[in-house]
Amino acid sequence: MSHSVEVCIKYDGTLEELKAKVEKVLDIGLPHYESGSATLRSYHGKLLTIDVALSTNYLDTDRDINFADFQYVLSTRVAGHACAQRLLELQVPLTDTIGLLLSNHLGTEVMVTIEVQELHARYHPA
Repeated sequence: MSHSVEVCIKYDGTLEELKAKVEKVLDIGLPHYESGSATLRSYHGKLLTIDVALSTNYLDTDRDINFADFQYVLSTRVAGHACAQRLLELQVPLTDTIGLLLSNHLGTEVMVTIEVQELHARYHPA
């Protein structure tokens, strides 16, 4: 079983520029690069053994969740860990805090969703 929480980010720069800023704000590394196509690219790393991916937006607007308005997605994923249940309890508040930090540091709107189905929060820069 895996569980994902997403931070959708409005950002006008490149994925590489956003990656540098995310790494600085969160003090984490996203060293692993993947490219499924010219438009679907991502960087991967870990935070407290939770998988973290920063990618170009691959989501379409669904009902009241306007995914298409965001250029990038930072997702966290917990799967198959020895302490998976405990990590799941931390994942939503941790990812929510990441969203708030990125909104304030980048000066941009972010949206936090759970399993790409449930809107958790929206943050606008202060």
